Amino acid sequence: MALGSPLGTTALDRLRARFDATDLTCRECGYEDTTGSWNATTDGRRVTFSHRCPSCDADHRYVVRMGQ
Repeated sequence: MALGSPLGTTALDRLRARFDATDLTCRECGYEDTTGSWNATTDGRRVTFSHRCPSCDADHRYVVRMGQ
């Protein structure tokens, strides 16, 4: 049984926490989103992490493909 932690209980929770901690500066305009976070969605085969810049509306994505 997982006890949990501030970083989450699964590998994908920890990956999203890492994005939140290190990758919230927009690559398009340089805006640093200090209060934002990444969203995660899945279709069963892929997990897509996305973040929209509140300054210029640029959409940034990372896709993790799940093994078969």
